[in-house]
Amino acid sequence: MAAGFWFIELLFKELKSRYAIEALSTTKKEVVQALICLAMVTLTVSKAMCLAYRAHLQLSNIDVTPLWWAIVFYEGARDVMQRILE
Repeated sequence: MAAGFWFIELLFKELKSRYAIEALSTTKKEVVQALICLAMVTLTVSKAMCLAYRAHLQLSNIDVTPLWWAIVFYEGARDVMQRILE
């Protein structure tokens, strides 16, 4: 059971550090809810992509840590979205 709590703590740490969930610049309830939902959806997509990437790299014995992936995903997401929109 303790491992489950630790996982949740790590998710919140990632939400706060990478998705700036603590620094919301509004007090409007609806906007805050929407931004939190957006951050959680983004985090979910990031985790799914990380699992797929780790599975792809499994044959090469390269380890991808969740923290490393969070940094890479956060820094590269804008470029990926720009390419998709183009």
